[in-house]
Amino acid sequence: MAAPQPGFVLVLLVWWCAGYAAGQASEGYSAWQAPQPRLVVAPTGTFVSVLNSFMATGEAYDSLPASSLCQCRQQCFVDPRCMALSYHPGQERCYRSKYPTPNSNIPGAVYEYKVKSLTRGDDGLFYVTLDTPLIPRDRCVQMCSNMTGFHLPFAKTRVSMDYLRSFPRTFIGLTKNRATGAITWDDGTPLNRVALGLSSEPFINNGCGTDATSPSPVIFVMYNGLIDDTCTHGMCACQADFSAGNN
Repeated sequence: MAAPQPGFVLVLLVWWCAGYAAGQASEGYSAWQAPQPRLVVAPTGTFVSVLNSFMATGEAYDSLPASSLCQCRQQCFVDPRCMALSYHPGQERCYRSKYPTPNSNIPGAVYEYKVKSLTRGDDGLFYVTLDTPLIPRDRCVQMCSNMTGFHLPFAKTRVSMDYLRSFPRTFIGLTKNRATGAITWDDGTPLNRVALGLSSEPFINNGCGTDATSPSPVIFVMYNGLIDDTCTHGMCACQADFSAGNN
């Protein structure tokens, strides 16, 4: 595919910036105090735009003077290395990163990142399977967290559970407290086996959950269509809900 011509790039950026400004005005300033991730599907690609959030600048590969968010977006768009950007009007600088980074809540700032291989599941939620080798769960949690709006996959409905069954050895946001036996999703919601159509509790057969005195919880992956415990590494996928009221 031929590279976009300068005029074409300008048209896309004007369209993107105009749409962003209209959306911000329609929401009202008070609605934008906390970080609010929004999915943006544009001709230039798929992005998540997070108002009131700012990237960890130490993760940026450079920063450039920029008089506006639109100029910052242009500086990112023309550099194939740029996968995430951050801009604050008070600083008038554009920070660019090769990957989504940790970020913090700063009113008025904007953090945006590109999303690759985004799919929408049968449950209406969005999924990204990260192109990584088998990694520890903590690393997977951090990578999902860097993509504001995403987290390890939950299954709160049977449709979500059935969709996740096809994921190979992939971490899910479910743990078991060794001392109490409570099995909960990472947001604190208890596992509802009846709602998910599960006839039994998740498998604990790898010797990872036998020591009730261990401070670390039992962690789970999807394995051969079932919820199974794991002692070590797994594949990493992230889930997000960008429907109205959840983004």
